[in-house]
Parts: sequence; structure tokens; C-alpha cells
Amino acid sequence: DPELGLRLVERCKDVLGPEVADEVAIQLVLPRLRSEVDGWDPRVDKASPHLWIHPWLAVLGRRLESLWAPIRFKLSSCLERWDPCDRSALEMLRPWQRVFDPGNWEPLMEKVLMRLERVVANLDVRPDGQDIEPIKDLLAWNGLAPADALARVLDVAMFPQWHKALREWLRTPGCDFAEVLQWYQGWKALL
Repeated sequence: DPELGLRLVERCKDVLGPEVADEVAIQLVLPRLRSEVDGWDPRVDKASPHLWIHPWLAVLGRRLESLWAPIRFKLSSCLERWDPCDRSALEMLRPWQRVFDPGNWEPLMEKVLMRLERVVANLDVRPDGQDIEPIKDLLAWNGLAPADALARVLDVAMFPQWHKALREWLRTPGCDFAEVLQWYQGWKALL
């Protein structure tokens, strides 16, 4: 429970001064956090480490950065087998967005975007109906992944198929342009 430790450090600060309190946090808390990160397995552990690390940000600050690489490595290994329709990865990564430095955050986002691109590229775009869940899965990352990177996934993985389906439909004899317009507006509303 980080609350008890935080109260202890605050009490030390009140009684012994800030230098001693900092030393207590560095010598006692940081090694314990390191040990907990080493033992944490995101595939089976229900509690995310942000619950017990983030409360220490105000006390330990940049000293916690030594924990980012091992956490990133463990998160990244989970993303190897991750199915983008599983939104748990979104919630697992969200707490780290403002904590990780770019060197730790960007590789995670690259892996997420690569997996999303693969799923969107396999989407069968058809005017007579298609599964748009992969697009919704991609758009769920808006705000966490960079907008330009999400747009690139659409540009590379979805729009070539979309343009091909539209072109073929428009070339079909007896094409109903009202249906085409409705289909177009549906996609526009989604994106």
C-alpha cells in the first residue's frame, strides 16, 4: 500500500528533515519498487504497477526513471500477442502516457500501431456491408497514439481498399448513387 509508505516519508520529513526523508525514500522505497517491477507479470497480475508507482512520483521524481525500461519491456512483450480488439491494452498503457519519456513511450506506440495496421489491412471493405470493428479499434487509440500516426494507418491500410471498392461500385452498371452517397456518409461519420 503506497499510502502507508508515503505517510512514513512525510513523517520523516516533518521530524528529521527533507534530506533524511529523501534518503529513506531512495534507500528503502526505490529498491522495493524495483523488486515489485521485477516480479510483476502483466499477463497474470491484476494490479497495474501504476497504482503503486505513480503515488511516488512526487517523492522520487526522476529517480523512478530507472523503472521505465523494465516496465516498457514487459508491456511490449504483452503487445507481441495482443489482439487489437482487446481494449485492455489501451487501459494498461493509458496511465504511462504522461509518465514515460518519449524513448519509452514511442516504441510502445509503434508496436500498437503496427498491430492495428495489420488488422485494418485485413479488413474487407465492401459496399454491401463490412465489419468496421477494426476501424473502431483503431479509433479507440485516438488521444493515446499520435493522431498523425493513426491517420497514416488509415491511409496505408484502409483507404486503398476503400478507394478500390468505391471505384468498382461506381463502375457497376445500374449503380444507385443514393446508396453510394449513404455508404460514403457512413464512413465519413465513422472517421
